[in-house]
Amino acid sequence: MKKFILSALVVILTFPAFAQPSRNNEIAVTYGLNAMDAIAFSVNSLGNMVLSEDVLERQSTGNIGIEYFHRVSPLVSVGGIFTYYKATDTTGDEPVTEKSYIFMPSVKFHWYQREWFSAYSKCAAGIGIDNDDEGTEAAFDWQASLLGLEVGRTVRFFTEAGFGDQGVVLAGLRVRF
Repeated sequence: MKKFILSALVVILTFPAFAQPSRNNEIAVTYGLNAMDAIAFSVNSLGNMVLSEDVLERQSTGNIGIEYFHRVSPLVSVGGIFTYYKATDTTGDEPVTEKSYIFMPSVKFHWYQREWFSAYSKCAAGIGIDNDDEGTEAAFDWQASLLGLEVGRTVRFFTEAGFGDQGVVLAGLRVRF
């Protein structure tokens, strides 16, 4: 009985802490277009306009990712990114399929903040496990998002432009808690 009363007391006393809207954590689902897919899309669009056919035969999932960030100060958040990518290139004689699993620690700099809108930049570097028809290897991967814009309060829509393995253009939904 003493354990039950003590447990109930702990829950009751810590309950107000859960009611505080600190919003120092955020989790996001992202979808990005990497440089190779952007080039293939551009070349195929131009080829369709001029030749009425695709020039490059490339099918891709795009970069699908999950991010987590924890705000350590009003201007800086630290976290991590996981990204999955799969593409099949059928331009040559034999189709080539590649898959990547990318894990990157990340830092985000919030340089403009309002209640419903913010702008930020993000840097990440880590390791990717690349798997293609020739085998599996580890590679250095990185992302530098120069401009990120987000709109919303608790649930936020965002888009980013930058360079790297997460994508040159990416968008998604973020939940702050």
